[in-house]
Amino acid sequence: MDQSLTLSPLQLRQLLFKRVSVEALFPVEEAPSHWAPSFDFTETEIQLNVELGEGEHPEPEAPYEYRMGVELQLIPSEASKTHAPYRIDVAAQAWLSFYDHDVTPERRRSIVEVNGASMVIGAIREEIARITARSTLGTLTLPTLRIIPGGHADRKTS
Repeated sequence: MDQSLTLSPLQLRQLLFKRVSVEALFPVEEAPSHWAPSFDFTETEIQLNVELGEGEHPEPEAPYEYRMGVELQLIPSEASKTHAPYRIDVAAQAWLSFYDHDVTPERRRSIVEVNGASMVIGAIREEIARITARSTLGTLTLPTLRIIPGGHADRKTS
């Protein structure tokens, strides 16, 4: 397979975690029954909130600048048959630059919303895996999420 490598028009400039909370929900004695590496997310509710703000664009050749806030929560529901081994609450903020001036504003915003959120969620996934790697219930790897462009209201996925 022949491949070439170029820079994406969307670049992540900085990412900060505003809040990271990971709580094991079961005692270590119950770890074999609630082992995170084998947890199935199929019936688990993950709450995701993405907010996107666009900066002013004063110069024609300057990149478009965005600020993105992402909040991800994995909160166990009493109604659920399966219970996640951890309660997770993470908030991150990212600054992104978009360099393609030939893209319509609507398409550019959609690309930033979907791809930018995917970059931030990937960083959240890594942080959760890093923290839980030394936790009593084992490493939890968040599932890959599909971001569907649209409004910026809470989106729930199962």
